Amino acid sequence: MREQNHYVYAFGPFHLDATRRVLLKEGQPLKLFPKQFDTLLALVEHSGELLEKDELMRQVWPDAIVEESNLTTNVSHLRKLLGEDRNNHDYIVTVPGRGYRFVAGVKQAFDEVVVHERTRVTVESEEQTDVERIAECGAVVVRGNGQGETNPNAVTVAKPQNASTRHIPWIWFGVLGGIVFLAIAAVVVSRFARQSTPAAPFQNVALKQLTTKSKTVFSSLSADGKLFAYVSRDAGKESLWLGHVGGGELVALRHPDEVTYRSVSFSSDGVSLYYVIVSDEYSQGTLFRIPVLGGVPEKLRDDIAVKVAFAADTKRFAYVRPDAERKVSSLMIANTDGHDQRELISRPEHLAFRTRSPSWSIDGTKIAVGAVSEGGSYEIFVVSVANGEIKPLTSFAWERIDATVWLPDGRGLIAVAKEKGAWDSIQLWHISYPKGEAHRVVSDLDNYGAEVSISSDGQLLLATQDQRITNVWVAPAQKLNEAKQITVSAIGRRDGWNNLDWTPDNRLLYGAIVRDSLTIWTMGADGNNQKQLTSAGHMDQFVSSTGDGRYIVFESNRSGNAEIWRANANGDNLTQLTNGGGIRPHVSLDGKWLVYESRRDGRRGIWRVSIEGGEPVRLFEQFGFWPRISPDGKLIAIGYEPELNSTKPKLGVISSDGGKLIRVFEVPRLANFNYGIRWTPDGKAVTYRDWAKGIWRQSLDGGEPTRLEGLPEEKIYAYDWSRDGKQFVFVRGAEIREVVLLQNNK
Repeated sequence: MREQNHYVYAFGPFHLDATRRVLLKEGQPLKLFPKQFDTLLALVEHSGELLEKDELMRQVWPDAIVEESNLTTNVSHLRKLLGEDRNNHDYIVTVPGRGYRFVAGVKQAFDEVVVHERTRVTVESEEQTDVERIAECGAVVVRGNGQGETNPNAVTVAKPQNASTRHIPWIWFGVLGGIVFLAIAAVVVSRFARQSTPAAPFQNVALKQLTTKSKTVFSSLSADGKLFAYVSRDAGKESLWLGHVGGGELVALRHPDEVTYRSVSFSSDGVSLYYVIVSDEYSQGTLFRIPVLGGVPEKLRDDIAVKVAFAADTKRFAYVRPDAERKVSSLMIANTDGHDQRELISRPEHLAFRTRSPSWSIDGTKIAVGAVSEGGSYEIFVVSVANGEIKPLTSFAWERIDATVWLPDGRGLIAVAKEKGAWDSIQLWHISYPKGEAHRVVSDLDNYGAEVSISSDGQLLLATQDQRITNVWVAPAQKLNEAKQITVSAIGRRDGWNNLDWTPDNRLLYGAIVRDSLTIWTMGADGNNQKQLTSAGHMDQFVSSTGDGRYIVFESNRSGNAEIWRANANGDNLTQLTNGGGIRPHVSLDGKWLVYESRRDGRRGIWRVSIEGGEPVRLFEQFGFWPRISPDGKLIAIGYEPELNSTKPKLGVISSDGGKLIRVFEVPRLANFNYGIRWTPDGKAVTYRDWAKGIWRQSLDGGEPTRLEGLPEEKIYAYDWSRDGKQFVFVRGAEIREVVLLQNNK
């Protein structure tokens, strides 16, 4: 006699199967890495109890010593995955300084048969969500529903109640044997059917980290899956490295230099590496080839802005080239030796191709590429190499498409993309071909860079994993080296990210992530009295306060698309100001009008609208972005691209009344305008960020830009001066960018 149980923990819409190690939500499996599953299982098994951090870490990592940040990351991912219960409460509660408590009501269910006899035959079909078991000698046959209940349609064989009935007639053995035979046959047929329709790849992956320097920019995997190359950035210089997937010492192929690598990829035979760089010497981007074990680089072609996508034989490549004169974006193909270049297809510039996204199918007949759709979002398209015919593959309304790579069998591709409504979740996706169905490869809080590559057997993916943590610092404007940290956030929250501004009474507006949403908060300049102004569920970003403190203005997707919104200073009375697309607003100091960036009417430019709304006026028709109004309201500083997707944008200054371009300034190689253009309080200079460290100051009188003194020797994110010019706020952060290998577990 024995009793065997299959434990399933039920809470809310979830079922945690401890034996099969799977988490189900309403019957559908959710993706968890092994240690994330172990963390959740430990918390659920101690539901209602305080589980100390040290004890939880001992249970999850019994044979290893790891940093507490690993546990924090696991819990943060679980919170995002589980969401909230029906009372809008988190399932996992943090007890500051001690540990965690799983607070949802948990029921222990059984998806298993209680067997009272010595022998049984067990048949389990992978096609079913419940488990059917057939036992002989009077066992009960039950279809478990995962909730501790029996299926009313199950067949029950009653157990004999007296000794005389224990001698079961031989006919019963025949009947049971026939049932077992049919069940086994059903399993065989089911598995054969499953094999005839292969499951989507990379639905169950093992992840391995290949680097530890936290400086990775791009990476690439060799076709045989044995080598990887990557670009590292440190202190404004970039270098090219080679490593072995199996481990060992990394080899520097190109030492740190003041160049910017735009892409790197292996030849199909693994003998050469190809890379595109931009520098003072190669201002428009140049393609080079270098032996994979190092040597003298060979220059192949100029005027390659970002990336080339090679055909499987590496004899041809494709790339995107903007044409400012014709106002089109073209997909080009050429021989690797530089000959026989031709335009495969072009699109109007407002429907431009994504420069980093092309990939060539293994059979050489198709090129996948991301591009702006007619609706203004991004989609993946497939272009015929033979005749340039273009067809949409997806209809997902992506926020962006960064990269694609075809699977070797041609039945789909892997994309690096951001789904609609995700404010900063750049993930790996499997896209089926030709249906265009999209499924996440992994479900975590990390981003996955701008590149992805795959081995020739389709079993290994190489990507760049990106984690960030940011906090807000405040300093006296004249003594920036005396800054003090005023927020304390965890990985994933990113205090100060994409939202930072001063109010007239010297309070701060700042951003924070709440349940995968970007929200606007307010606090004192000392970090006290923190208060959330906008609710979760949206991307509320690039906040700007009016000079009288009456309104805040920001970009939001709460209407379904990115538009400009206005609210009272306390977050009440939300009003949509634009209709037709609007991003990155800035309101004038007098609070009467604002400027923003838009692709309204299919043309990217700078627009102006009243604080009360109404019909907007186009100020600047060229490629301007990140507008910022001067303190006196007469000028607007912008990022300026003379050509679409230019490799060297410039700093421009236009008039606020008619949009006339007044001044244009050259900027350093690593100039960064992303949420970084700010006027000095006296209005005599414009400042902007640097990709590597610090902030640049450009005087309107001309001359070379200079750095603000006293800031940390590191990358600075958002920043600004207080209205009275006495205080300076900025955001510091840590970026952990490592090369990771994902192995497909069939």
